[in-house]
Amino acid sequence: MTTLVLVSYAISFVHTVYYDHQLLVSHRNLLFDKNAALRRELEIRKHNIVRTDPVFDNVGALLMAFDIYRHSQNGKPCEIMLTSPRGENDQILSMVSELSNSVSDCSTVSLMNSDSDPDIEKPTMNGMVPTKIVFHAERDNKAANRLFDSLASLIQLQRSYDMPSAEDQKHYGVRNPSQEDLIWLQFGTNVQWNSQLR
Repeated sequence: MTTLVLVSYAISFVHTVYYDHQLLVSHRNLLFDKNAALRRELEIRKHNIVRTDPVFDNVGALLMAFDIYRHSQNGKPCEIMLTSPRGENDQILSMVSELSNSVSDCSTVSLMNSDSDPDIEKPTMNGMVPTKIVFHAERDNKAANRLFDSLASLIQLQRSYDMPSAEDQKHYGVRNPSQEDLIWLQFGTNVQWNSQLR
């Protein structure tokens, strides 16, 4: 009787070990297949903007907003000044800087808060609003008002009519303060696309 129990136990044990091994092999193969599929997907996304990703719509709307602004300017010279706290918003700031410049026909001045120029801290930090971009432009700048409306669908914005003085603008690198329309995008901390907040 004891021998029969031992044999039965041994058969059950071997069957369980074999079954568990087959299950592990099956899971391992599934993981390998998923890993390979993810690698292929990553390679595609390294070189292409995938239509179903939110970045596709964000980029398209950003380009459209600055293109509308360019047409609203009717050839008037303009400058876009960007400020951001150090180490914040690097990806979104870079995208706005590069893409706005390419379609708006405006010069772009990016001021990064740094220890080397304490004067840069003033426009970067004074009046900054966390998680938002304070959109500074003259009250009666109709083209800027249209740009504000377009960008508000993409990013959390707050409107401001406070502008740096002509002297400060020159210090920050604005070429011709009295002859160019200035838009100042003052990034707060942790700015995100609206698509990230949904």
